[in-house]
Amino acid sequence: MDGRRTRPAPDCLRGRALARIFVEATARALSGHDCRDLDNGPGRRQNAADGVDGVDAEAVAEWSVGQYEDSAYPAVVLGSPHGAAVHLAVAIGAPWLPTSFPVTLAGAHRMFVTADDVVEQGQLAGREILSRNSGVDVRQVHDPMRHGARYAGDLVFHLRWRRLPGPYLRFLRQRLRPGGAIILITDDGTWPVITPEGPVTTQFGSMSDGLTWPQYRDSVTIWLPDLLAYVDHHAWQPADAENATQPGLERDLRGHGEQAGHPVVTIGYDEASSLSAAVADCTRQWLRAHDKTGNRLAVECGRLLDPFHVRRAGLVPYWCESATTFAVDEAELWLAGSEPFTAIEMLPEPPGHDWSGVAAFNQWVLLARFSTRRGSLGNRFTRAYPDELLATTDASAILGAEPYDLPMAPIADVGAWLDLMDGLAMNSMKLVGMESGDTAAEGTPPESRSPTALGRFDRYGPGLGPRG
Repeated sequence: MDGRRTRPAPDCLRGRALARIFVEATARALSGHDCRDLDNGPGRRQNAADGVDGVDAEAVAEWSVGQYEDSAYPAVVLGSPHGAAVHLAVAIGAPWLPTSFPVTLAGAHRMFVTADDVVEQGQLAGREILSRNSGVDVRQVHDPMRHGARYAGDLVFHLRWRRLPGPYLRFLRQRLRPGGAIILITDDGTWPVITPEGPVTTQFGSMSDGLTWPQYRDSVTIWLPDLLAYVDHHAWQPADAENATQPGLERDLRGHGEQAGHPVVTIGYDEASSLSAAVADCTRQWLRAHDKTGNRLAVECGRLLDPFHVRRAGLVPYWCESATTFAVDEAELWLAGSEPFTAIEMLPEPPGHDWSGVAAFNQWVLLARFSTRRGSLGNRFTRAYPDELLATTDASAILGAEPYDLPMAPIADVGAWLDLMDGLAMNSMKLVGMESGDTAAEGTPPESRSPTALGRFDRYGPGLGPRG
């Protein structure tokens, strides 16, 4: 038995939520275990709560910190759910904690036929969630294109902590070593948001669909025929992504960092592919600095990852947010500009059904052909893509077959890792940020924050601005 306190997850954080999977995968990797026992099986209902009564943000925060061993850590990584952030955390021996999490209220006997219905029901349920969870911001995300017609009656909310939750603060005080770094990694992307007269904001679709807003708006009308008319007659504006970290939480982190003597680093990305490329490049350099080839690549996708086996086998990880044409195109651009890999293991996550943004399976096949010796795309994916759902255990089975690369590279020094990210001039990274403990006003844009040696990675890669 390992030393993790594997208490059951709260009812509102079930199954296939990335926030849950990434906490569990990181905790397992830090304790020397893979994800073969990670039960997030293919049933979508595993991520649906019975009602708002079970939505408890404090319980989610308590559960998240409770997954980690009673150890002192050199750093703590928090932020938006991103597979590359998980690999970064494991590389430096740090826990990963989410700053937001999704809640799905099952709509077995409900079907939305108009955008008005979506927003109205979202306001009703969102108000109830807020009445029980005053410390969060609630964003409704209605995405029938991605979820499919069968689940078009579900209400999906992303709860973002507005301030640092108490369990996180206690964790930082008790488990972070003196002088240890706090690393916040946040999604800086934007997406159009409806701002009705109520406390809950609503968005239709998201960046993870792999489409621009005009493309999504025009394509989703098969499910919501009145959406075009709705957005023409209601207030909406570009706003932060549903997984974005809220300014109040970042301000609390910096205040604690100043008080306790912890440097606070914020890494921001506009596109998921930007952070994936940065972490992949840093991993390759780190492996080579410790006499590893760094020539074997694992292209992971969505829930299909296992940071333990990536580190055990000395693999370079590149994480795709979803199985969309956009995500695969970004991976292809990165591979085309990188030194060739001798072996590439592909793990495309089937989305469960097809839609206009989903990458054709042949695109994944072509991506594997960037390898100079072996590009692997297992029969499991051939059979499942795109209509079935796979689990994290499927990734563990595949990556677990990769040979050991002994001795394993040591846990990376936090400062050295950040220096690697800063030094990748080929990727046009810009380093700006706030000094530790800076109390900038809420909503202060990243560009106006003062530069510091440990600050904000604002962009990674030329031409990777927000889609819209």
